[in-house]
Amino acid sequence: MFDHRIIGALGIASALAFGVVTQASASPILGIELMEAGYATYSTGPVSGDSLSVSTPFGTFSRNFELNSIVTDPLSLDLLSYNVSTSTAGTLTIIASASGLDTPAFPGFISQFSGNFTGAVTSLTLNTYLSSSNTLFDMTGTLLGSLIGTGTSFGTSVGSDATASGPFAITEVMTITTSGQATLSLDGSIASAPEIDAGSGLAAIALLLGVLGLVGERRRRPVAMA
Repeated sequence: MFDHRIIGALGIASALAFGVVTQASASPILGIELMEAGYATYSTGPVSGDSLSVSTPFGTFSRNFELNSIVTDPLSLDLLSYNVSTSTAGTLTIIASASGLDTPAFPGFISQFSGNFTGAVTSLTLNTYLSSSNTLFDMTGTLLGSLIGTGTSFGTSVGSDATASGPFAITEVMTITTSGQATLSLDGSIASAPEIDAGSGLAAIALLLGVLGLVGERRRRPVAMA
């Protein structure tokens, strides 16, 4: 899957820069929430483990598959939104969160956002937050990345030099706005990364993740609506 390619690429780049580093294992708690104005929030979790999935219609979106998965060594949280579709205008907010995370081996973070879509998509955003209070679904902490999806297919990424010490939580907030019929497949992730001077290794790794997102999503097209 696409997240394994991201983690593998990041691991290779990290090893080349610093050598292999192993971090302490974690026992994360995961949760997923779906929100749309006029509808009661759909929430699942908290559950202990390395993955949590949701497959349900919600609000004005008739098809909706979400996967929140985590790898702890090196740390990477991935939000996969596959075959999300609607026949009308609406704004869907997808929130994936993990708490109980250990101090990562690398002090920086890289956030990536990629995907493809068909139909009347108005805007796509991904914001990622660090909660030093270790609170699930906390969107008041440090902003690690704010990304906008433009065009199809797209792939973009950003680095942050924020540091985290365990236990802490990470929350990814993906927002989809449509003005009519649309089908989307999106992927957002946040990973710990080597703390390298801006403009050198960190920037190169961020660019690599963006390219992988673009290539990976071109191969994974959403199913067309009948």
